[in-house]
Amino acid sequence: MAQRRGRMTEEMHDLRESREFLNLLLNNINTAVLVVNEGLRIQQVNGFFKSLFSISDMEDPDLTFGQVSGCTFSVEEQKGCGKTTKCAQCALRKNLVSALLSQVPADKVSLSRTFYIEGSPQEKHLEFTTRYVRFNDRPMVLVLIYDVTELTVQRIRLTEEREQVQRDLQNAALIQQNLLPISTQCQNGLELAWEFAPSAQVGGDIFNVLQSPGPLTALYMVDVCGHGVAASLVAVTISQQLQNLSCRHCGGALPLPPAAVLNELEEVFPFDRFDTFFTCVYVLIDESAGKITCAGAGHPPPLLVRSNGAVEKIATRGPAIGLTTFSRFHQVTLDFGPGDQILLYTDGVTEALGPDDSRFGMDRLLEISGKFGGKPPKDLAGALFEGVARFAGPIEFEDDISIMAARYMPRS
Repeated sequence: MAQRRGRMTEEMHDLRESREFLNLLLNNINTAVLVVNEGLRIQQVNGFFKSLFSISDMEDPDLTFGQVSGCTFSVEEQKGCGKTTKCAQCALRKNLVSALLSQVPADKVSLSRTFYIEGSPQEKHLEFTTRYVRFNDRPMVLVLIYDVTELTVQRIRLTEEREQVQRDLQNAALIQQNLLPISTQCQNGLELAWEFAPSAQVGGDIFNVLQSPGPLTALYMVDVCGHGVAASLVAVTISQQLQNLSCRHCGGALPLPPAAVLNELEEVFPFDRFDTFFTCVYVLIDESAGKITCAGAGHPPPLLVRSNGAVEKIATRGPAIGLTTFSRFHQVTLDFGPGDQILLYTDGVTEALGPDDSRFGMDRLLEISGKFGGKPPKDLAGALFEGVARFAGPIEFEDDISIMAARYMPRS
């Protein structure tokens, strides 16, 4: 008998130690633990639960979660769980009831709410898990609560930042679109057409038409190295500079020759100022003289598409602007008769990648261009863009696609 009592005493001692060890574990994990009874009254909590809601003591454990945690609805309406106007929508209450009535568990359900902690409202983002348990033949629910506030706030901040970037891209794209040519009919019978497709939402390509009071019309196309907002902003800055040059030197007098324009751009856009470089082609059309003058800075050569279908590459020489201290660009002047077209494009056209990793190339460009001698520029620009898109197939453009064509059709 004495031996049996000794074993029972030893077992009771081991049981108490096990309970103490279990409480030690529960109070030292980074998960809030609580047990509620069939009346949704708290029966037990661990140390992390108290820390999460800054509870110094649990003198009366027979309270609801809302009363103990400082739930904003319980505090502001001064009512317990199940009695506030918001309880019907409470995810925690719904899952507690479901666990008690149907023994249905819940895993990491989100709960975002304001809690009054030490008298001050604090936004908390929580996840909770529920499990049905029985103790002393009474139904209860074990609840594990994880504090994911910091992670959720970071995720919200990242989402807001991504949305802001998206808005910035949309605004940059709108600005870029507004700087492209507005009209397809220029003065003195010059017809214009263009196609533009940035590889990203915004790109580094920009082009436009500058008209003087007389018979002179200038065309330019710029391709800034890179993509995205940074390249787009530089492209817009270059466009503004070209517009300023046109206004400053025109004013009723002759505008700057193309080579002089590129020389000024080289001075204004050094690499160490903008941390990038760009290519550019600038064309001046004299409709009264039937002449065209071109200068280029590292840009693909413009094509002169004669009215009879003959195609000429205009040899424009010079490095990209911003790469060197080179400051003497040269220009070339050619005849530009009725029905002739000038075609400007960026290297996104010739270097467009096909499904087999081949490039669109100059030969395809020349072949398509030769089919549109004497035809409207919108036909040439449209056919070229369609040709590039068809060649690329399902592959997204890896570079911006810019095409601009102008045809000389003097008015009788």
